[in-house]
Amino acid sequence: MLHPGRRRKPARRVVEGGRPELSGARVPCAPVRVERMTCCGREWVGPDRAHCCGRFGGCGAVFDDAELWDTHRRRGACVADPGELGLVATRNGIWLRALDAGV
Repeated sequence: MLHPGRRRKPARRVVEGGRPELSGARVPCAPVRVERMTCCGREWVGPDRAHCCGRFGGCGAVFDDAELWDTHRRRGACVADPGELGLVATRNGIWLRALDAGV
């Protein structure tokens, strides 16, 4: 039984080599894996982010990459405001370079 507003999948026609014909055939996509991280009351997506963990004397901020994290901890202490380094925060609080943000 179909749900209201849903259409049936188009019939697949198999061509030479056992591959579905491209026009109208639905080809399955590879699954996308999203990795959510949580620490210090913050949540972010992606293992490439760099988190300044409050459990080890950090500020709890999340940075786009390790280089930005290093920049904000130059003398072993956190810069009070990452904006002073020319960084901008995304809506979900991840600090990144102004050029990456499209500002």
